Amino acid sequence: MENLLTVTAYLIYLPIAIGLTIFVAKVLFKNSLVFMMDIFQWPREDCPIHQ
Repeated sequence: MENLLTVTAYLIYLPIAIGLTIFVAKVLFKNSLVFMMDIFQWPREDCPIHQ
């Protein structure tokens, strides 16, 4: 009975954790240019991506 509860908890936890990881990775990848421009203080016209 104790093992069944542990397996059930992992079956609920894993899809949520994997889904959140994928969501955060997509958001960070999508906004990475804005982040890089901010931390390296690039003006938009001097950005290496837009040349």
